[in-house]
Amino acid sequence: MRQAAEALAFHVAGLEEDGTPIPPPRTLEAIQAAGEDWIEREGAIVALVPLLPSPEIDQRVNVNLPKRLLAEIDAVSRSRSTFLEQAARDSLHRQS
Repeated sequence: MRQAAEALAFHVAGLEEDGTPIPPPRTLEAIQAAGEDWIEREGAIVALVPLLPSPEIDQRVNVNLPKRLLAEIDAVSRSRSTFLEQAARDSLHRQS
């Protein structure tokens, strides 16, 4: 099941990258009623596969910050990137 979820997430990421709309989920009954020829029913096993969020891909950015602010960040965190990421998430969360 874990591999199925990974495969589904990979497929959906590819659709998004190509700009192809992601089809909405369907019930088993709706799939059977559609009678689509790509469905092989002989020996098939039906399972619900969760669509897990795709892992975020980090992107390197170059920012300019005052030296004093960087020193304050360094005094409270081992990672500037982690600190700035969390600060950005907190700020965005407060705005929503």
